[in-house]
Amino acid sequence: MPSLRSSGATNFASPSRKLRYTIEVFKDLFDRQKAAEFIRLLKPLQDDLGYINDVRVANELLADLRISNAATARAAGIVLGWHDRGLAETDRKLRRHVRRFREARPFW
Repeated sequence: MPSLRSSGATNFASPSRKLRYTIEVFKDLFDRQKAAEFIRLLKPLQDDLGYINDVRVANELLADLRISNAATARAAGIVLGWHDRGLAETDRKLRRHVRRFREARPFW
């Protein structure tokens, strides 16, 4: 299975946010417990997508910098490496969170 990072996972951040906010607005029209459970499954998915987007932006920002100082370049490399390790863990969590969300029954 390809990495969720390379398949455009960040493209799902905005729609998942819109879904959650829409549910938050209209949840009183439905069974509150079922709506809350659906939101509970959506939140970690949003957290994972947000982290992936943050790392993408950090990579873009650091790539745009004109780093001429070796110490600064090394520090930037350390930060990016640390985030790459975090992305590997987030990729596993995101797969699990996507699977759980896809298995969820809509409450509406």
